This record gives sequence, structure tokens and C-alpha cells, in this order.
Amino acid sequence: MGWPYSRDTHENLQPGIGFKSVFLVSALPHVFSNGYQIRFSEIPNLDCAIGYIVPEWVSTKPSYSDIQAIYGSGKALPNTVIILPLKPEKVEVVKKQLSEIHPEVFPIKANNMVDARKDIKEWVISLAFPSGGQFSPVKRGTSSTGVFAFLPTAMVSNFPFIIQTDFILSSSREIILLENKWNSGILDHVPHSFCSAFTTFMKSTLSKKYFSVGQVLHLLPCLECSYKELNRVRQFIMTLLEEECIVPCETFVDEKIHFCVPTYMIRVLPEFRKILVSIKEHSVLSRGISSWVNFVVHNSVDRNEYDDAFDFLRIPSAGTCNDWFNSPTQCFLCDGTGISTLLEIERTLEVLSAVDEEYYMDRIRSFKDELIFIGMRIGSEDMYQLISNHLKHLASSAMCKTLAILLLSFIKYSNDQNKLDEDLLKTVKSGKWLKTNQGYLTPPGTVYLIPDMDHLLNIVPLPVVDKEYYGSRIGSYRAELEAIGVVVDLDGAYKILSFTLKSTLSSSGLTSANVFSLLNCIRPFIDEKFYVTLSSLEKEDLKAIGVKVDIEEACNLISHALTSHIQTSAVRRIHRFLYKFNWNPQVQDTRSSQLWILDQQVGKGKWVENWRCVLHDQDNLFDARLHAPDKYYEKELLPFLSRAFGVREVLSSFDYIDIWNDCEVTQKFPQKTVQQATCSSAANTSRVVQFVTKEVFIADDLKLKQSFTEASEKPLFVWFPPRCSSSPDKLLEIYTSLGVQKISEAVQFDLHCTMSVSEKIDKTDSVIGKALIKLVLAFAEMPMEEKHKIANSLLELSVYGTECPISVRYALQLPLQKRRLEVEIEKMVLWEKNSQRLLVKKSTWNEAKKDLEFIASFARAISEAVLPYSRDQKNKLCKIIQMGLEEDAGDYLLWTENLELSVEDKEFLDRLFPSGKSSPVLGKRQSINPLLP
Repeated sequence: MGWPYSRDTHENLQPGIGFKSVFLVSALPHVFSNGYQIRFSEIPNLDCAIGYIVPEWVSTKPSYSDIQAIYGSGKALPNTVIILPLKPEKVEVVKKQLSEIHPEVFPIKANNMVDARKDIKEWVISLAFPSGGQFSPVKRGTSSTGVFAFLPTAMVSNFPFIIQTDFILSSSREIILLENKWNSGILDHVPHSFCSAFTTFMKSTLSKKYFSVGQVLHLLPCLECSYKELNRVRQFIMTLLEEECIVPCETFVDEKIHFCVPTYMIRVLPEFRKILVSIKEHSVLSRGISSWVNFVVHNSVDRNEYDDAFDFLRIPSAGTCNDWFNSPTQCFLCDGTGISTLLEIERTLEVLSAVDEEYYMDRIRSFKDELIFIGMRIGSEDMYQLISNHLKHLASSAMCKTLAILLLSFIKYSNDQNKLDEDLLKTVKSGKWLKTNQGYLTPPGTVYLIPDMDHLLNIVPLPVVDKEYYGSRIGSYRAELEAIGVVVDLDGAYKILSFTLKSTLSSSGLTSANVFSLLNCIRPFIDEKFYVTLSSLEKEDLKAIGVKVDIEEACNLISHALTSHIQTSAVRRIHRFLYKFNWNPQVQDTRSSQLWILDQQVGKGKWVENWRCVLHDQDNLFDARLHAPDKYYEKELLPFLSRAFGVREVLSSFDYIDIWNDCEVTQKFPQKTVQQATCSSAANTSRVVQFVTKEVFIADDLKLKQSFTEASEKPLFVWFPPRCSSSPDKLLEIYTSLGVQKISEAVQFDLHCTMSVSEKIDKTDSVIGKALIKLVLAFAEMPMEEKHKIANSLLELSVYGTECPISVRYALQLPLQKRRLEVEIEKMVLWEKNSQRLLVKKSTWNEAKKDLEFIASFARAISEAVLPYSRDQKNKLCKIIQMGLEEDAGDYLLWTENLELSVEDKEFLDRLFPSGKSSPVLGKRQSINPLLP
């Protein structure tokens, strides 16, 4: 940490932020440099007893060899290596910053408040626009600036206006803190403020009161900014203006200026504008341009000097906008002969543009010969040929599913019209555009599987049309698929199978799995219809030769081979067969304790144990631990899977308790789910059990937790995950909503040491001195008079010392168990609220500042006296007092906590502690009860 000094003005400047800033993200930074290997702890060194952070020598891990292994054995280490073990809550923050991901933009809500501005309920955002004809970005020195926080900053915004508001600045006051949530909330409102001002200025141009139209267009932030936060403001302005009527347009009917949204605007060529003006003069456009799709930018601003403004508003020029006017050779005119299919195909392919007949007042059809002469396509024949030629070109290589379906639709239309182009058919058959399970192939030789053909894939790998890729629509084009050579029936599939199998057998390429699948196909069920009826006697003969005639035996036989299958279709067929005949295993063995689960991402599956399955997981919380068959199997099969394969129907409480160990998942738990899982889970050292909410408590005081845990045979405190990288606030919120009390709020206590056995201590300024009063004045956020009254009361505080133990008896009432649990806890310092006195152990008072336990107890007691009703503020003040009882340490602590005394507080402190005096100067005490206002 450096303290800059100006040689010119001979005065100290504002301190800069140095190496200590690493403590924002790391509690234990390491530095390895030229043989030195040291580390710094965020917690001041206790051995020094001065509250300073000192270097510590690193004698264990990490070593230079560890660092070299991480850095790379082939590279030389730098002279200095800094290692920052990140704090858990800073990991994601650092990741985002290093990967240059835009930080979240907070809305201006309660969560945008910061301590430095928490009393502010509203603020003013001022946008200052230039006048007098100067519309370049506002200048500060030689660079453009645009961000003011009552004084100019050094930030270059490239905006042609100034943003002035109550920003929070960096320590150098040169830039605003861009990641500060207060500043982010303010920047969120700048686009709306700008759009409101811009719209007002643009509408006022009609009266020419402030600006002309051209001057207002120069107010747009056309230039990008180097700060991504400010550039995000610029992008939001661009989005908001797209919905505002702020662009002047020309109707070619009257001389008035109308305004339109940028989305429907277009800039036209000068020659074309002359044509429109000429048409206007001849009174042809009786309706003006109100029926057009786009509106023309007004001639007063359709100039090159406004190109940047129109680019910012995303208003295209005629040369880049092809959906308004087009050349005749790229247009077609329908002849009304039922070509809706062709029109749909044409719109998808974007080959031609349809003529807007309404625009030409339905008279353009009378000029067909002239239109043909200038190259326009007329009628379905021309359109058909154009689409056919275009599809020939596309079918020569891989096609997306939209174009493939479009091609099949065109073939169907051609067949229906009896004019299928043979050249197109030949091109489609020879092109590798059809997606199969073996990649993109030509249609001939591929198979379109129907449900009865799934088993063929178990024998040999056939090229199958990828139905999952094309979706259900391709099923309506089976005739068209057959026309281009795809096999769509079982006979054709067997022919391909036979050919493929012969070639596979001749090349010895058949695997053992293929052989078993083939044998299974060759060995079918007996065709009972062929034998008409089989008597019981004949069935006995069949049984004697090994045929399974009993359905239960058949089911058992099939189930034995169940886990040998690895094809989803085969497994499902067996499951449906077993379900149909209500198979129920007599004992749970390997075949009946495993379930086939499909991995939908890779299209394959695996066998998993039944204890890793549960029928339903509606919230998908257990995807990483359990499998839910309702995602893979038909609804009617689920009860059968539960009965026959032992799959659980619902999740148990222990499933939720197990997943709670993962805090990231716990954060996603809906409260309703937790309420269904358990009333409240109480934890001891070995297991988790359930209690009603009145019998367990939240352990917000570790001392009380330890004492009551030792005194009680049953668990008293709610369970929290043993491993948790983030704060368990969500689980704490759930417990509180269920009615679980905090232990500190549930206990009753009484003091077992009276003032009669204590003596008043006269000399207290060694502990209750200037350092303590300064800390309280700086920290207390309350009216000045009340704060000074509390400071005086602290100095006048009655301190009593005793040699007897100061014990407090805490009692906990357990109504359902009809018992009262009591423990006693000894304290070194106690704030007696009723008598407004401080009771201390006399033996520790003289050496108070050296006894860490005493300092902690004393800080807690003073915090309770000063802030009795604010628990969070009380805890923070307690920590500050513990580290700042010495005046020098207190000054440093206030600076690190960003706290400072007001002018009134400094004057008050000087009156209490005149220069050169260590003891306070006090007047007559006015009240015996000053600390409770």
C-alpha cells in the first residue's frame, strides 16, 4: 500500500490500492521470487500483537517443483510467481472476469443498494446535450469524455452527450466503478432517459423550437465505446429506438413531415426519388405510400452526412434491401392455376419475388407480353422449371432436413401433376444428400424402417434413414422415398439383407453377436394357425422334444437372455411380451434386478441395478444419481417394471438427504419438495433422524450448541450438508419457513452472580478509552445527538469486578418431550442490561488487552450495549472492536473498513480527549440509563 506524495504541492495525496487488494479474492496469497518463498495471511499475525500483516516463510507445499509441474516442465519459471488460492465465493467472479464475459446488469431495485448509498431513495440522472451546432463527442482536454459524477471523469464514452449522476468512483476518482451494483443500476436507466429526451427533441423539430431534424440525428451515440458497460448502454438505446416513431418519412402526398419507427423505413436512390416525385406531380399515388411495406426517409435528411445515424437505427439503403423492389428477371407473376405448393416451395428457397399486384392496382396482368419481354417469369410452368433446376443443384451434396422435406414435397407435387422431371429424378438418385445412420448416402440401397423391421439391424448393419433427424413428417413421403430408390417394405429389406449377409459371410466379417441374432430370427415361434389347433396331448409331445408350451416357462426362458441384449428395440419387445403375460419372478436374481436405460444423447443404452432407479423424478434433481424409467418406457409398463424388477415407485427422505450433500443441488430445491421430504432433519455424529420442528433448533451460537449437545441425549439441531462450497442460506431459509427457531432466540437465561459480591473498578480508561469511542462514533449509524449521548455513556459506564465465577444458566423448554434442559456457561465479561452495568472477572481486567478471550467477550458486551436491536450490525461492530482497542490499530482498521469520522464527531472527540490527555474530560452524569435510547 503506497501513500503518494506530491513534490510540487508538498502534500499527501489520496492513497492508492497496492498488493493488499489481492485479499479481495484470496485469503492466503503466496509469492515466490528469486529464492524467497513467502505468503501473507488476511488475518493479522497474532504473534506480533500489533494487528499487522507480516510475511510468513513457506516451508511445505507448494514447492518450486509443484509450481514447475503446473507451469510446464519445458518452460522456465519467471523470476517472480504469485499464487492466489481463490476464496470459494470468488471463483466464479474471477472466471467471469478472466473470460471477459459481460457482468450481470442489475435492475435498480433493493438489491442494487450499497452501504454508501443506503439512505438514498431516489436520484436524478441528467443528460446534457450540446448546442450551438457542435455535435461531436464532448471533449475534455484532447480526448472525448461523457461521464460526470458532479465533476468530470477521465472516461472516454464517445457519446455526443454527458451523463451526470451520483456515480460511485474509484479511489483515483478518474473512473466510475463499473462492476459496482449501484452504478450498474444507474446505467440501466440511462437508455430510457435518452430515448425519452431524443423522442421529445425529434417531435419538437416540427416547430423548430430547439433543433432541426438533422441536428437531432447527430445526438445518437453512433460511435462504439471502449468500456463494455457503456457500450451495453449504447446497444440498449439502439434496441429501444427501434420501437419509437422518431424517423421523419415522406408520403409524397403533402409537404408535412411524418414520423415512423425505424423498422419500416428505407433509404432510396436519388433517381428513384425523382421518379416518385414525378408520380406525385401527376397525382398517380392517390393513397401515397400508406399501403407500402416500407416508408421512405424524408428527403431533408436522406444524405451521406447522416449515414452513421441511419446505420445506428438499422435503416437499410435501397442497395441492401431486396424485399421491397426487385429487378423483373428476379420476379414472377402468378397465373392463378392452383400453384400454392409451388409458392410455398418458392418462399422457402427464396428463388424469386412475387409481384405485389395490389400495389399496381390489379392492372399489371394486362401487360403480360411486356412483362415477358423485360424478363419476368409468368405462370406455374416457368416457376416449376426454375425450382426444378435449383433443386438439381442442391441435391448434389448433403441437404438440411428442411430442404430434404421440400425436395420430397416437390417430387410429390410433380407426380400429382404427371410432369416429374426425369433429369431431376436421376440427379436426386445419384446425389449423396440423404442422412442415414452411416452418414450422407445416395437414396438407392438405403432402408426406411417400419416397426416390423427393427430386428433386422441385429443381424447386419443396414444403412437406415435417420428418422430422428428428419422427424415425423418424412413418414408421409414413403411413396416418394420409394420412387427415388429407398427400400420401404419388408421384402425389399430382406433382399438387401440377403445380399449384405452373403457378402459378409464370404468375407468372414460376421461377428458372434450377428450370428446369435441371425439364429434367433431363424428360430421363430410355432405358427399355431398353420397347425389349426394343438391338443394337450400334442403339446406334451412337443414338450418332450424341448418345445416350451407353458407360458410361464416361456417367460422364464426369455427373461434368462434378457440382459444379453444391447439393442433397445429388442429389450422393449421382450418387456412388452413379459408384461402381456404378467410375468412375475419367484426370486430376485441378476435378470430381474437390472433395468435397461437408454442414453438419449448417444442413442445407446446400458443395464443398471434396480436400486439406482425410481419410477418418477419430476423435478429432475436426481439425474446424476438415479434413473427414472418414466422417461424411457410407456406409461402402462411402469407398474410392471416396479413389480417384476423391483424398481421403487417414489423417492424416499433418505434420497433427499443424500443429495443435500451437494450444496449446488440444494440451492435448486423448491420449498415444497423439502416439506414433502421431511418435517425437519436433526443431525448427530453418525446419522440423520427426523423430528418435529418444535423439538429442533438452528445452531446460530456455537457455544450454546456445544453446551446443549453435551447435555442432551437426543439430537437438538437441524442438519446441514457436511460438504458445502457455498453459503447454506437457502436451506436456512427453508428451515425458518418450517418454523424452526434459532437457539439464541429460544433459550431463557438468568445470571448467577450478583452485584453484591462485586467491587466497582474506578480506573477504566485503559480499555474504555479514546480508541473505543472513536470506533463507536465511526461505526454507529444514528442521529448525531444520540450517537454522542451513547459515547458519553460508555465513558461513564460503571464497571464492576468480581473474583467469583460469572455464570449464566441457559434453559431450553422441550414441550413435546415434557422436559426442560439446562446448562451453565461461564463468562469473562457480561453486560447486565437491567442495571446497565458491565460485570467483569477482576483477575483479567488489568491485563485485558493481552487476553484474546477477554477482548472477544468485552467486544461482544459493548456491542450489545450500543446496538441492542440490530444483530447483523452488532456482530460487525464486535469484530471491529476486537481488532481496534489500540488507537493506532483503530485508525488503520477504520480506514480498511472505509469508515471515517464526521467533522462533528472529530470536534466531539477533541472535547472529550484534549491534546496531551489520555483520560476523558467528563461533565456530570445526567442519567443512570443512557445506553438504551
